[in-house]
Amino acid sequence: MYKLSQLIDQIQPIAQPKLVTSGVGMWLVWDGPLSPVVGQIFTDFGGFQQAQDGNQALWFFFGDEAFKALGRLTGYARVNRLPIFIQAFPASLLVGYKYEVSLACADEYAHQEAGAAQDLEILVHPQFKTMLDSLPGLGIKPTQAMPGLSPAGFGLLSVDATMGHDSPLGWYFMLRPLGDPLDKNDAEGWRAIFSELQALLERLAIKYLSHEGFLIFGLDNVKALRNVSRELLKLEGNLKQGDSGKKYWPCVMACVFKKGFHLNKDLPKKINLDWKQLAPDYPHMSFKSALYLGKGFRINDVRHSSSSLTIESWCHISLSPDEEAEEVQGELPFKLPTNLVAGTNPPCFYCGLSSHLPRECPTRLIPERRTAVWDDLGLVDMGKLDEAGLVLNRELAQADPSALARIMDSQNIQGLMLRSLFEISFPGQLRCLSLIWRSKGKDLPGGFNDVGAADDGDYLWGALDMLRNRDEEGFEREITQGLAKYGRGFQPRSIQGFLAMEEGDWSRSAYFWQEAARSAFTPLQRGWLAYLEGRAMEVQGEFQKAVGFYHQVRSECPRWADPVYRQGVCMVKMGFTSQGLHEFMDLLRSDPNIFNRVLLDPEVERGRVYLLSALWKPWSEAMALRDEKAAHLPGLPANLKSWFKEDHPFLKKALEDAKVLDELAKINNYVCFNRLAQAYDGMQKELHQTVEKGIISIDHRLKNLHEELKNIHHEAAWFPFGKLLREFNKDFNSCASKLNWMRTSSLQVATNFRKSQDYVEEIEATITLLRARLVTLRIVRDATLFVLLLGKSFMWIELVGLALSLIAVPGLIFISQKTGQFWLAGLLEGQKWQVQKGLVIIVSIVAMAAAAIKTAVSFEKRRAELFKEEEDKAAKRGAKAAKGKPAPKALPSGKGAAVPAKAGGGKPAAGKGKGK
Repeated sequence: MYKLSQLIDQIQPIAQPKLVTSGVGMWLVWDGPLSPVVGQIFTDFGGFQQAQDGNQALWFFFGDEAFKALGRLTGYARVNRLPIFIQAFPASLLVGYKYEVSLACADEYAHQEAGAAQDLEILVHPQFKTMLDSLPGLGIKPTQAMPGLSPAGFGLLSVDATMGHDSPLGWYFMLRPLGDPLDKNDAEGWRAIFSELQALLERLAIKYLSHEGFLIFGLDNVKALRNVSRELLKLEGNLKQGDSGKKYWPCVMACVFKKGFHLNKDLPKKINLDWKQLAPDYPHMSFKSALYLGKGFRINDVRHSSSSLTIESWCHISLSPDEEAEEVQGELPFKLPTNLVAGTNPPCFYCGLSSHLPRECPTRLIPERRTAVWDDLGLVDMGKLDEAGLVLNRELAQADPSALARIMDSQNIQGLMLRSLFEISFPGQLRCLSLIWRSKGKDLPGGFNDVGAADDGDYLWGALDMLRNRDEEGFEREITQGLAKYGRGFQPRSIQGFLAMEEGDWSRSAYFWQEAARSAFTPLQRGWLAYLEGRAMEVQGEFQKAVGFYHQVRSECPRWADPVYRQGVCMVKMGFTSQGLHEFMDLLRSDPNIFNRVLLDPEVERGRVYLLSALWKPWSEAMALRDEKAAHLPGLPANLKSWFKEDHPFLKKALEDAKVLDELAKINNYVCFNRLAQAYDGMQKELHQTVEKGIISIDHRLKNLHEELKNIHHEAAWFPFGKLLREFNKDFNSCASKLNWMRTSSLQVATNFRKSQDYVEEIEATITLLRARLVTLRIVRDATLFVLLLGKSFMWIELVGLALSLIAVPGLIFISQKTGQFWLAGLLEGQKWQVQKGLVIIVSIVAMAAAAIKTAVSFEKRRAELFKEEEDKAAKRGAKAAKGKPAPKALPSGKGAAVPAKAGGGKPAAGKGKGK
């Protein structure tokens, strides 16, 4: 026995369907291999296979075509054995918001059990008796209840063998190129695409009718509908790419069921469809027809669908990615909520939605500009944005018209979406009027930021408040006073235009804005007023005139992007989506937020499918660039730390920025893609600049350290006791080796740069220690030199003094005898050795005093002479050693030359300061 529940469990349930339609569920149970004729017949008659498990299957049909298919199958079974059990029961087809399908039925049918029949056996629920009575040759005859089946009174299907049963499905297709064939600007493109469509129909052997630019032809079955739809979409796609060398021109297409219509020239006028609202290049049809196409096609909403969708509502189709050309694969995963863009009113002047009139627009009460919404929206993942769109769609379907204002103020993604949407048309809103009045700038958009205070001047704030509150009597009173004060000035006429616009009097609004422009003083005011006139023309459907006004705005304010964007929107509204896309892409290069702006703009709904496909390329390119940059983010902190110490200011800031980049890398949003790429490149640029500054700083410090180390070397080289300098030499040679390493190493390498920072600090600390030690060395050196010089002077004075003293005593005795001073001569002769000893002592004292004075007076000069003399000799020896050898290579730029240390842990040349 087979269970129907096994098939139903395979079907993915849809909790909140977008569409629900009742129809006929068909349960098949068979024995042995199933004939392919069964599936072919069911498909030709519009059946959808929902599930299959072994020898049982579940199908769905929309209506009576199910029983016509069973009638055809019965005729086949008369000449071919078909051991199949078939049960037709009431079921519903559920269509989700992403157009996935599911099937639902009552529990009493879902829990049935049945086995295969010996021959074709068809049971029909009694609910379908009325439907069968209207079909010739088909009926229900009673039968006994079968065990395992629902006791709902199923009967056997009776089929009249003499009656034929053909598929009731058939469609009429209508195609028309955009533009006027009599217009010289449109004629060439119009004729080119018209000839391509005719050639396609002739190739497919389809008879067609041509009238007033329309190509009308009929299709007799589902297979033909699927083939023609695919060929038309591929033709348009190939022409857009331009590889074929043929000229592209937009074309609108619509398809309706044959039932109720006839093939004639008036057919395009009889269908309930506004041809000016059709998205070009995509066939429009009912959801029911689109579901017949099956796999390989994608169903898309259309703006003019009402909030209460049915299976007969309009949609349009496009090829799914696996059916498209490889170059145009992909589409952004986002759809604007249908209930948001649906409505019967003309597009609102203030926001572009058709769900309300301008005087009911929520933007009238928004007090100020909200440019930050684009930055916030740029941080929302596209998947979350799409989910929020579905939630917003459900909220709007169940709420009253005032729900827009309530949802807009909510702090969730739905509220952010509405706030962003209302920001698109900001230049045409009342809150922009107050900025224009107070602006001190000369042009836009800079004038939006250069504004004065609300009380800094005379403004018609009362009239603005009354317009917002719909106090028309008070408004007229305020305007009368304003006109008496300003005459035909800029302020009163500009706000009068808004009131006339809300009343639907477009000619008066244009008059007021033109009068205000005549009194305007700056390009800012004139450009803004021309923008309002262009917006008014755009809302009225006069797109060509609107484009002319937007061109005028660009001449007044060439740096303002909004008129360029509105030109693109007008081109999309006219059906020339590719030209509008060109404007959007130009803006996108300078402002990534334009991407999200196009996604949310309800006024580009006519070309949304084309735009979503076209924006896939910049999206995928930006995503690839994001992925390339994001691949470096895991190792970015380690890389930054390899360059700098932990307390470095740049490192602290860069590590914080790296955390932000990690968060950005997780968000799938075009703005985030660009932010991450720009931020990463900016960080790398800043890193490079910081390293370059660091290298320059290190080089400067190295030069200073090199000079200091040379001075220390110079001073320490004259120390006379070399064996006492072991520790000093060790520290000195350590500094010298580090300086030499930094001189020969590339500081553009992270490890070398980081190591150099540590070395510089270590050398500075060591030099500070060496300077402290050098004080002691200098004292010992100078003291030693002083003693040596003192000893030398003392020796020479002492020798001279002793020689004089040895001559002086005998000479004095001789002179005393000659002069008759015998007593003195005798005294000296008797005491000459004592006198001699006294003279030696006196001479020694005098010699020491004289030597000390002489050494103290000449010490500095003598020391300098000794040092210079030795330096000159060293320089001559160095020049002689270098003579005949190749000149040494210049040191790399910016590298300080360290003092070379002596090999083998040597020390500075000591002992050169010994006195001579």
